[in-house]
Amino acid sequence: SDLNTDQLGDLAIDDIVFDPKNPNIMYIGTGDGDGGYSGLTPSTIGILKSTDAGATWLHTGLNYTLSSTGPYYDVINQLLINPVSGNIIYAASSFGLWRSLDSARTWTNVLNDNIKSIAFEPFHPSIIYAGNYSGKVFRSADGGITFNQISNGLPHKGAERMAIAVSDADSNRVYVIAADSARHDFHGLYMSKDKGKTFQLQSSPSIGSPNILGYSNRSEEHTSELQ
Repeated sequence: SDLNTDQLGDLAIDDIVFDPKNPNIMYIGTGDGDGGYSGLTPSTIGILKSTDAGATWLHTGLNYTLSSTGPYYDVINQLLINPVSGNIIYAASSFGLWRSLDSARTWTNVLNDNIKSIAFEPFHPSIIYAGNYSGKVFRSADGGITFNQISNGLPHKGAERMAIAVSDADSNRVYVIAADSARHDFHGLYMSKDKGKTFQLQSSPSIGSPNILGYSNRSEEHTSELQ
């Protein structure tokens, strides 16, 4: 049988979130944020909303006309919904970090950058971390009204696509994994013990750690060549 999304204007969906108080309300971010800059990468038509558990879908205030399925155009990379108030939604996209305070009816661009990853501090959703495509990490303590870049202990060059996670067991600990801007594989894993004020490198191919983001392990490659 046909799926409920078969007739949508964009079949590429990068993220799905549910209203924390009503699972019948859900949002999807369209476009292929993991497709790279391929000529076949579908771009976004914005964010769609369902109020009947996915049976039907409507456009929200973040709505774009799909002008082409390639080459790479704008995409939605990630959605984040406030765990206390489902009215507050964040959308990380290649054309900025957007915030809605009214269940996706209207949106405001709160960070004008190519944002790849966003994360709340557990139990404190007014504290938000954001990582961009070009190797920068930002933190907001006021629900996304203002952001400050974090630089202490993070790479100053050679990194891209910063992905962020905060520990549920200890919200002081923030983790950032970075891809390498030249090789597009593993650049490094960084950890903060002070809510993102400072970071320390935990693992990286440059210090002998495995390449955890794919391709082959360069240290093993080198060993096999010597043999």
